[in-house]
Amino acid sequence: PLRARSSARLYARIWTAEGSPLTVNSRRQQAGLASRLGTGFRVATGMRYGRPSLASAFADLEELGCSTIVLAPMFPQHSFSTTGSILAEGERVRRAHGGRTEIRALGSFCEDGGYVRALAERVREARGSAVVDQHVFSFHGLPEKSVARGDPYRGECERTARALARELGLAEGSWTLSFQSRFGPGWLRPFTDEVVRA
Repeated sequence: PLRARSSARLYARIWTAEGSPLTVNSRRQQAGLASRLGTGFRVATGMRYGRPSLASAFADLEELGCSTIVLAPMFPQHSFSTTGSILAEGERVRRAHGGRTEIRALGSFCEDGGYVRALAERVREARGSAVVDQHVFSFHGLPEKSVARGDPYRGECERTARALARELGLAEGSWTLSFQSRFGPGWLRPFTDEVVRA
């Protein structure tokens, strides 16, 4: 309730004529993947929190006769709260549908060459011809207690940052990893706002 008006204004700034950027881009990814996989595969979009839901995606695929579903979480770095939640929901939906469908899940792609090259290209576009003294690679924050319980997220962010630095040819000390969007105490450090000010 405290953030609703502020969030609504921010969402209005990024909304497109086609609708939510998340939905629009997800549908584009779905079409691109379907095109690359060919006619022997069916591709559906399902979201953990939102529409279309994972349950509706599973139902659509099962209706098309799919007996195996490859679940592809679109988070490059694995975290219990994101990828883990999707995998758990996928299993819940599978059981709710009678457990007939086999689920296979893709793993993390935090260091995948194509992903890292795409990130590097965005960095190159953003900096243009400017000389940059320090690059800040900012990842979404996570409570430290999650990492203490074994969540691999921080390590995977570090792997992404190192791979990106290598791809960009950055020397040690010319880049910094940080975390943004903290909600209260006990979140992963260093904090992006503090790193940028420093």
